[in-house]
Amino acid sequence: MDALIPTVDPGPAPASSTAVIASATDAIGSRATAWAVETANRICAEINVETEDTPRPLHMGDLERQGCEACLLTVLTAIARHVPANQLEVPAEAINQVRVTVRQGTSLDLVLRTVWAAHTRVQDALLSVLDQEVVPNALGSEVRALNAKLFAYVDVIVRELTENYEDERSLWHGRLSAARRRIIDEIVAGQDPSDDAQQVLGLQLNHHHLVAVCRSNSSGYDPARDVAVSRAAQVIGRALGAVSILTLERPEGVTEMIWSSPGALEGCYADRIAQSGVPAWATLSVGMPAQGASGLRESHRTAHQASAVARLRPTHEGRVWAYEDVKLLALLVGDSERAEEYTRRTLAGLTGHRAKTADLRETLRHYLLAGRSRQAAAQELHLAPTTVAYRVRRAEELLGRSSTEAVIETLVALELAHAFPSFVD
Repeated sequence: MDALIPTVDPGPAPASSTAVIASATDAIGSRATAWAVETANRICAEINVETEDTPRPLHMGDLERQGCEACLLTVLTAIARHVPANQLEVPAEAINQVRVTVRQGTSLDLVLRTVWAAHTRVQDALLSVLDQEVVPNALGSEVRALNAKLFAYVDVIVRELTENYEDERSLWHGRLSAARRRIIDEIVAGQDPSDDAQQVLGLQLNHHHLVAVCRSNSSGYDPARDVAVSRAAQVIGRALGAVSILTLERPEGVTEMIWSSPGALEGCYADRIAQSGVPAWATLSVGMPAQGASGLRESHRTAHQASAVARLRPTHEGRVWAYEDVKLLALLVGDSERAEEYTRRTLAGLTGHRAKTADLRETLRHYLLAGRSRQAAAQELHLAPTTVAYRVRRAEELLGRSSTEAVIETLVALELAHAFPSFVD
């Protein structure tokens, strides 16, 4: 420790707290403490320069320097006081640095690369001093002893930092998800986005947005589904040309997907989504794409309206439901209980699941859609015009009214019965 002498006086100001510096000074002396401060500062600068042009550069800013310095001082203090590795207390500065990196989105891999890059340079610095201070015939044993101590200490530091990283990630992701849901809910409710909305969401609110509701078709929790949904959102996002992708977990097995891009979505975006591959156990209901915070609100609203239609339809009919294709039904089933009541009341006498009754309803529906043309309806249904005429007369008898009465009301009810057979079963 006496040989740890800073090269300049005064050296750089300490990055660690006053308490850490005081504790180190008491254990290893003021000169060794100053050497550690100088060495940590130099190591951080070297790492910045040496990794600058690499594919994944390491950024050693103020927080990183503080963590590096505090760890070096802690290790030197432990060596001087012969502290066993299992009793080493990792400094709060290093733990705080790791917790901040989680909130900044830094991967654990990058954090550990930073730790090991600093460790190898600390090791080199200490071995360089040993080389100058220890007689040759004792150097080998001293180097082995120092390396063993350093490895034991850094192993504890890495394990502690990894555990804190994982703990913070769990907490932070929970808080972040809650914050994102809150902001989306506020936007949907018509409130102005908060100042930090874009940073928290990871979206540019002035971009064009497309929202989809992904709903599981079966009950029960399966962790693999979370991964599948996330991957599906990424694959679809690439197919759409999105620059930002956000997924939000909602109750009852629902995940909201939000894709954003600077330009408007063109072409058959629903077809691109379907072709991207929606998980077999899921139904995806897609809203209308629109721009800005108001567009995000509109896309969110229409996605959930499409989802309401999809929930009432048999799941085998399709895995992607676009609001553009079901917007009339979405309007009609805004209150599904009243829509069902309306259908049963309007079609009283023509309800039930029997095949003949269903044929009568379907024939009458096509007849009214064709402007009461038997020829056009027959062509659509691949029937003879006389068969259409018979079925229409029979449907009128069961309804107790002519097909010329309450045409719009009857057609709306027939459309609901066609889309949602359970309404008339």
